[in-house]
Amino acid sequence: MATGWIEYHSTDRCQTRWKNNILSNEVIEEILAYNKKLSEEINMCHEKIDRLNKKIDVLTDQVSELTLKNEQLEKENKQLKEKNKQLERKVQQLTLEKALISENYHALRKKVFGKSSEKVSYDTSVYNNVQLSLFPEEQPNQVNFACENGPSKPKAVVQKKTGYKAEKLKNIEKQTIIHSLLESEKHCDHCSCEMHKITVNHVRTDLIVIPRMVLAIEHKQEVYACDSCKKNGEGKIKKSKVPASLLNNSLASPSMVAEIAIQKFQNKVPVYRLEKELTAQGYTINRQEMIYWLNKCVDYYLFPIAEQMLQTILRDNIIHIDETPYRAIQAENEKSYFWVFCNGIHTLHPACFYHFYPDRGEKAISAIVQSFTGFAHTDG
Repeated sequence: MATGWIEYHSTDRCQTRWKNNILSNEVIEEILAYNKKLSEEINMCHEKIDRLNKKIDVLTDQVSELTLKNEQLEKENKQLKEKNKQLERKVQQLTLEKALISENYHALRKKVFGKSSEKVSYDTSVYNNVQLSLFPEEQPNQVNFACENGPSKPKAVVQKKTGYKAEKLKNIEKQTIIHSLLESEKHCDHCSCEMHKITVNHVRTDLIVIPRMVLAIEHKQEVYACDSCKKNGEGKIKKSKVPASLLNNSLASPSMVAEIAIQKFQNKVPVYRLEKELTAQGYTINRQEMIYWLNKCVDYYLFPIAEQMLQTILRDNIIHIDETPYRAIQAENEKSYFWVFCNGIHTLHPACFYHFYPDRGEKAISAIVQSFTGFAHTDG
């Protein structure tokens, strides 16, 4: 019995141990699975934490950038406030200046167009309770300073100005046209007797413009021969004197060249337009020919006079020099210069000399004043 019980008891213990082993393995597997699940969740949490850290870093950078932008905006806001204050001060200053200018304008307008007299006439017996203002524009409208009971002053009669047309026509050549009656009209319509002139009435004055007229004047020379000398075999002839021409072998005359110069330089008429005007009137003169006449006349007749004027200026002890810019067509530089030399109005022979040069350097006047030994007054 004892032996059987021991065997039974040992067998039951083994089964219990086996069962416990089986339970412990399952628990271990469950624990391992749970640990694995926990480790996966922990890894997922770590990943989430990493992502959150990255987002935190990005947000931190954005916060720093926004902080910098906020600081910049605050600085700009301060600058704009300062500029606004400056502009407000400028507006106030301009408002004051505008008010001052307006006041000066009204004062000047009042001085120019207002009443020049401060005298005021009124009846004290009628307007003894009226306080006069020191400023005319503030006078009450109901105050009438004209005396009703006093004698009325006669209105000034403005006389018509005479002699206006005569003053304009005093330097114009005058021609008179008398309109007479026909011989058949010089008899009275009532009694048919002959009538006689008693006066001449002035009706009106007309201004007549005579268009430009060009004449072709032919110069012919008379030639005389001696018949007595011719009989003796000696041919003696004599020719009349002919005035010298302005330019040899040219149609130019002093009046023609003077007209071209006046139209071009004084009236500012281009040569091509002058050519068209002359062509429309029936006179064909080429523009190149006009320019040729002007250049040759300047070289032959005006250049010696200009040189003599320059020498007259340089003989004085004090001269004045100045230059002014001038734009010339087809020039090398954008600006060319006209130099003027003069000796003053208090000298014996006052004169001015103009010199054209492309620039304002030393070479412009060095050749002209090379022989000058006096004082030159200029603006530098």
